[in-house]
Amino acid sequence: MIKTHLCLTTALICLSLHAKGEDLEGLFDSAIDPSLPKKEHSASQSSPLGILAYLLQDELPKPHPDQSLFIRHIENGDWNKALLQFKVAFEGHSFQQSANGKALFALAHIRSGLPVTGLERLFTLENPRKVHPEIRRMLKEALPESHPAWGLADIQWRAEFAEIFPAETEYQIIGGSLLSPKDPKALADIFSKLPRHSLSRARAGWALVIHHSTNNDVEQAAKILADLMKSKAQPVTQDLMEITAARLLFQRAHYAAAIKYYEKIDKKSEYWTDAQEEMAWAFIRKGEPQNAMALSQSLVTPVMAQQAGPESFFVHALAQLKICDYPGVISSLQAFPKNFKARSESLKKLSASSESPQIKKILTRLKGGKLSRAHLGADGAILPRKLSRDQRLYILAQAAKNLEMEANAADTLYSQSLALTGLQGYFDKLRQTTSLRSQTALNAAQSRIKDLAQIENSEIKDILSKLHIVEAEVIQQVSLAHRVATKNKAPAEKQKGATGSKDRDALTFPANDELWFDEIGNYRVDVKKACHADMKGRSS
Repeated sequence: MIKTHLCLTTALICLSLHAKGEDLEGLFDSAIDPSLPKKEHSASQSSPLGILAYLLQDELPKPHPDQSLFIRHIENGDWNKALLQFKVAFEGHSFQQSANGKALFALAHIRSGLPVTGLERLFTLENPRKVHPEIRRMLKEALPESHPAWGLADIQWRAEFAEIFPAETEYQIIGGSLLSPKDPKALADIFSKLPRHSLSRARAGWALVIHHSTNNDVEQAAKILADLMKSKAQPVTQDLMEITAARLLFQRAHYAAAIKYYEKIDKKSEYWTDAQEEMAWAFIRKGEPQNAMALSQSLVTPVMAQQAGPESFFVHALAQLKICDYPGVISSLQAFPKNFKARSESLKKLSASSESPQIKKILTRLKGGKLSRAHLGADGAILPRKLSRDQRLYILAQAAKNLEMEANAADTLYSQSLALTGLQGYFDKLRQTTSLRSQTALNAAQSRIKDLAQIENSEIKDILSKLHIVEAEVIQQVSLAHRVATKNKAPAEKQKGATGSKDRDALTFPANDELWFDEIGNYRVDVKKACHADMKGRSS
């Protein structure tokens, strides 16, 4: 009760001081022109900014002119001017080093378009509990848990800040993004504390699913994922969770169950081609190559090939080999370079390029929001196929956008500081720091696109090597089939080579260096006779 009266008394005193200031201003106005109406009290008296101004008057009972000007800027909500005025008003004053002073300085940065800088300044506070509740409230309002600054600021969470910010905010610092967690143990701990069905808990859970699955802890990943799939708040799209469930089942050799989840992925989904390819592998593992071949058939058509990726050709050729469709295997081997040879070269150039108009264009679009494969248009032919759904790239592009906005705000403040005395040094350094961070984030996003190009190009080379193995197996099986078919017949003429070719050098493979199938000039195989009757054991 005593505390309540004390707060009320303080507020009344502050109101009285403010009223006196307004009366003083009105007194001189009326002296100049008695016909002027009496000046009304500021409309911000009952607003949060007005309350904050009163709190400052309470801490500064006799402000000098520079401090009074700072208070007026706060009262008017002009945060840019308040930030510019802060050092002039409080340099060398005890308020500058107080908890309220530091918190208010941080708040001025945040409200002036510098949330990352402001957040980093705020977390230098030794005792956040000393910050006035009204300033805490304004900080919480300015930096909700969803604010991107939490993922960009270089800060460490401390328990004392729970007095200002909720547990969801702690996750943003400890859990980071939807990528691999910085501290899995800390993330698991906060995951258990976050409110059920909250978006932050769902995101923390998804980060744990990724962590456990990549560390072969499939059972724990599956347990968390099953819980997320029933949650009201979902961290990622439903199709991504379903294909992840299928992958976890595949990882533990539950192929039939995995296929059921792969089948849930709609054709309109960004993950449909991945689901079809992985489902084909599940059928291969189940010993049903005919189903694998049927599934992968659509993936190796010219229209779909680059969207589906090179591995679809491998699973398709392997399925054809297993059912002894040798002409089909040869056709798949010959189609592979037609679809990926030129693409491999363009990806190689992209990954080595220092400047690319396509990279600049795609980053500009990613800053505006997430993309789908359809949004890539003609550029999709030379850009990495997984670019549109790469979460790391999207986060980096958004970081570049937000830091660019902060750099622009710092540049504006620096320009405004040029009209004042003694402030240029601080704001020039601020401008340089934010500009550097912005450029670093942009460079990271550009590097990610180049990395995706290099990863896909490596994938193409890897599949090419595996297809050479399929090629060798075809030749071995055809050679055996030929011997079986002709062993009881007298040779009409002397045969050379392994497959009926008269050219002794017709088949020389696999090559140690990069060799595309369209470069094998003497490749001739007679496979008109099927192997089903004589080679059942070989086709398994």
